Amino acid sequence: MERSCQAQLLAEAAGTAVLIDDEGARYTRDRTASHMAGWFSFKPLWDEIVRSDPDLYDGFPIGGPGQGDGCLTLSNDPAV
Repeated sequence: MERSCQAQLLAEAAGTAVLIDDEGARYTRDRTASHMAGWFSFKPLWDEIVRSDPDLYDGFPIGGPGQGDGCLTLSNDPAV
């Protein structure tokens, strides 16, 4: 979201905004918005959180089915 805000501010500072049409917006969304894209975007942040604060989730049930109550599932597999 931070980069989206930066891009918006830079675009507005450059001059009058040019709106894209619905078809262009759908085309972009269909090619970029997916579970996999979200996972790849979030993964570096998650890795930094785990590295800098490894005990952050101590005491919280973490895992999947059969591991605690599964309220938070952490995985390095984007297919999960």
